[in-house]
Amino acid sequence: MSLYLGAHTVDNGGIDMAARRAAAAGMKALQIFTAIPKYYGDKISIKPERVERFRAALAEAKIDPKFVMAHAAYVLNTATPDEEKSTRARNGLAKELERYVQALARADVFSGTVLVAKDGKTIYAGAFGQAAGQKDVA
Repeated sequence: MSLYLGAHTVDNGGIDMAARRAAAAGMKALQIFTAIPKYYGDKISIKPERVERFRAALAEAKIDPKFVMAHAAYVLNTATPDEEKSTRARNGLAKELERYVQALARADVFSGTVLVAKDGKTIYAGAFGQAAGQKDVA
């Protein structure tokens, strides 16, 4: 069994810099935030050029993308009794899920639909890959 040591490195300058810092420390795995950890992340998207810089940095660093873990924001507490915070937390988690599944679809690892519901309410619904071009796929 192989042991992969990783780090949750500082991403100042972009998430590509987090990969470079991990490589400089001899790491073969990495944990990153996909949004600012103290914000809900419900209104943040990741620009394609930022993704490309990150992928290039992983290749340079010789860190296999399967050893990159995404860390959700600290404030995503859907159990809070504060309805506004709970709504923002649900939206933030939905955005995190969407970013993750979109990455899988772009890598041709996932093609299908995703539905997350709580108490009969849809929190997130989306179609990815080939399923994104089809209507009423569930």
